Amino acid sequence: MSAETPRSAGPRSAAADTKLWRRFFREVGDVFKRRAVVALLALVPVLAVVWFLRPIDHRLDAWLRLNQQENWLVIGRAASRYGELHFAPLLALIVIGAIGYFAKRREMIWAAVAGLCAGAVGGLTVNILKIFVGRPRPSTPIPDGVYPFHFGWDYASFPSGHATHCTAITVAVAMLAPRSGFLCACGAALVMWSRWYLERHYPSDIWAGACLGATIGLLFGTAAKRVLRQQR
Repeated sequence: MSAETPRSAGPRSAAADTKLWRRFFREVGDVFKRRAVVALLALVPVLAVVWFLRPIDHRLDAWLRLNQQENWLVIGRAASRYGELHFAPLLALIVIGAIGYFAKRREMIWAAVAGLCAGAVGGLTVNILKIFVGRPRPSTPIPDGVYPFHFGWDYASFPSGHATHCTAITVAVAMLAPRSGFLCACGAALVMWSRWYLERHYPSDIWAGACLGATIGLLFGTAAKRVLRQQR
């Protein structure tokens, strides 16, 4: 008879997991409410830097066109392609989560969860912003400016989507698993460099995307840390 008792552990475990997820998203909402004003105020210096960088954007772009080298272009194309959210970033989060699961390290599991949520929300947010800004990419012949509701790849320069989701994942992961976060930061830096070197974005696009991603990463990383503390 005693051998039958463990059967009830499954439903209880599933119920506990569901409760944990609900707690996590409640914490996300709570952090957002508490820090929304601070995040909005932080936009002021971010936009100020973007405005300051605009003339530098064009100087760096002109210099880049004269100094691009094929070997670096090959590296840049690879970094840019595999830096998309559904490639290397997602694989890195799966590896972090798997290590945490098999090593029974909850902080790594929550780092993967927070990173996944931050990357997804960052990707969605930046794609919405691109619609309202519509800045042409530096590789196009379109004059630089703001063209709201101009859809298409040519008008998707600001902010950088790669910079947003890479930074969001890096910050969220680093808050719970610093060593993994450092490795993510190295990859994120390479990806962001590639987006500039390939003339997919101006430096100000990458700066804005990184700031947006860091904000979103802090949101999910803080929520995950709170849940982790409650588990201990």
